[in-house]
Amino acid sequence: MTRDFAVTNRLRSEASRYLAEAATAVGVRRLIAEGLAYGYDPDGTGPATEDTRFWPQPPGQFRPVLSALQDLERHTMAAGGLVLRFGHLYGPGSSYAADGSFTALVRAGRLPIVGRGGAVFSFIHAQDAATALVAAIGAEVTGALNIVDDEPARVADWLPELARLLGARAPRRVPAALARLAVGEWGVAFMTRLRGADNSRAKLRLDWRPRYGSWRAGFAAELAAGPERQAGRGSDGR
Repeated sequence: MTRDFAVTNRLRSEASRYLAEAATAVGVRRLIAEGLAYGYDPDGTGPATEDTRFWPQPPGQFRPVLSALQDLERHTMAAGGLVLRFGHLYGPGSSYAADGSFTALVRAGRLPIVGRGGAVFSFIHAQDAATALVAAIGAEVTGALNIVDDEPARVADWLPELARLLGARAPRRVPAALARLAVGEWGVAFMTRLRGADNSRAKLRLDWRPRYGSWRAGFAAELAAGPERQAGRGSDGR
């Protein structure tokens, strides 16, 4: 994770500062940045709002990522901008797409439910993320907004459904201690501790509604693929 996110972290921490300073200097009217809606403190009840604090002591692998996200938000808001905290993106081009890397793992039966599968995901279809961005461009809104669907879901609920839609076998279950040996502390936290997010403020302030209010409908539309979509895919799902 340190290697894969090194450039992204620098873009969020350093480039966002340069961009915000330049935007302020030349009088840019709207500055909008992309954040994440799954860095919230998991120790709480119900979906997180924009006022919920970020994870104070995240697993070590995630700390540089979260620190960079906080830098991005600080620079954007100092320039009077807006951060759109996107949920887990799915749809064409994503890892959850019909030909995506995450989907390939599910097809191959290589993605288990860790522990009780208690992490709560808030998904958002790529098209819905785009319509939220368009709405934000014309809105006099600053601060941060959660751009997620209406139905946060536990891994124990959405992963078996994803497997069913793909025609894959049901995911097996593995203890957290065993999974930790394979994917580390952050990998386990990703599958067991994430907190979902609430989209009420975004719907109100942007006058926006996701087309796919539920990941169930969105997954079905994207992944209940007929023969024409499956054509050309190999055994690894691509």
